Amino acid sequence: ICYILAGDRAHTRLTRWAGVLLSLIVLAYAVAMGAYRCMFLSHWTTDVAGAIGFTILSAHLIYFHLLDVPSQSAYFKKAGTFPPMPAGFELHVSFNLFGAMLGIMGSAIGLRGLIRGDGPLFILILLAGLTAAGFMIRRLILGRKQLTTALNTTP
Repeated sequence: ICYILAGDRAHTRLTRWAGVLLSLIVLAYAVAMGAYRCMFLSHWTTDVAGAIGFTILSAHLIYFHLLDVPSQSAYFKKAGTFPPMPAGFELHVSFNLFGAMLGIMGSAIGLRGLIRGDGPLFILILLAGLTAAGFMIRRLILGRKQLTTALNTTP
């Protein structure tokens, strides 16, 4: 929401400032929660900074590079309709991202188990995680190519 409000130059100055203000409020809240966790020795400061930075980076990559919202908005302004994509395209992207992250986490758990020497079961977890991550990342790439093709079509 912060990106949409603050990033679109077509919005009024008040709307863009509201987006900036909302961004600052969200960031301040995240920092306050992180400081609370650090004060009670539940997390290291670097954990909090890394989580906030990773979240901002992830949101940026999804907004600008995976969904390409600015290009979709430009297409809508030019054509009066959204690009010709299947219904629920964003939901498919969400499911594929979720599956890719599960695969990556499964791979990490399997690799950690192998390094610690906890048993052969972790080989199966590693293989399942790599397979799931590879499959879902491939689906994300194909969906992005489909979006690029749809954005390049003339309305």
